[in-house]
Amino acid sequence: MLAYWRDAAQWAKAHPADGDAGMWRVENAAARLAADRLHAMGLPVAIAYAEPEA
Repeated sequence: MLAYWRDAAQWAKAHPADGDAGMWRVENAAARLAADRLHAMGLPVAIAYAEPEA
């Protein structure tokens, strides 16, 4: 299963030591690219929203 971030606030909550606020978009793009590639190869793919711990 691939994880997808809902927004920057959730990503920042899960990665407090990381200072780059735009990385959640990079991670989402990587998940989408991986899902597209796996789907093209005929493999089943599941993507779910990431749920950071409170």
